[in-house]
Amino acid sequence: MINGEPVYNMKIGIFGGSFNPIHYGHLVLAEHARDAAGLDRVILIPAYESPFKRGTGGESSIHNLNMTRLAAEGNPNLEVSSMEVDRGELSYTVDTMRKISEKCGPDDRLYFIMGADSFFSLEHWMGAEELLRSYSFVVARRPGCEAGKIEETADWLRRKYGADIIIVPVPQVEISSTDIRERFHSGRSVRYLTPDSVIDYVTSHGLYR
Repeated sequence: MINGEPVYNMKIGIFGGSFNPIHYGHLVLAEHARDAAGLDRVILIPAYESPFKRGTGGESSIHNLNMTRLAAEGNPNLEVSSMEVDRGELSYTVDTMRKISEKCGPDDRLYFIMGADSFFSLEHWMGAEELLRSYSFVVARRPGCEAGKIEETADWLRRKYGADIIIVPVPQVEISSTDIRERFHSGRSVRYLTPDSVIDYVTSHGLYR
């Protein structure tokens, strides 16, 4: 059961991140991963506080959750979970995947969606062996990315852990949350970088000043 709704015999994509703010690069990755891997749906999970970005929790995580919900509106294949924000603790992927697994049916399969940069360091994450043995991974390969290195890393993890890894091509979208925050701060345009609903939310709440 996810967000109170039962799910059965499904391939469910899990896409976590700070989403501070969410932008079209995130949405393109979510949609292409869903399509290429044949996922039934993708759940976006904004972090309360990432172990890689300390000091980002609290009220900021509530805003990120609200903006993610706005960005996902209109796409029936996307949903947003507040589980990490509600937990109010440092967000570790292994803990989140365990919690979701407990609410899924025995024949459901979870696919963690990630970019290549994160994939290269995955073996060093907390609970990495459990993650690699228990769940599937959808790894985005963008144009110009080190395709050979991705394949080499995937082969190593398959041999060592029996990992189920799907590598999917995703269009290059050069957008970053850091750049968007800086643009808001300096009064520059962010149109076409993130949905208008997110722009309106940031403006109305005076974020990133």
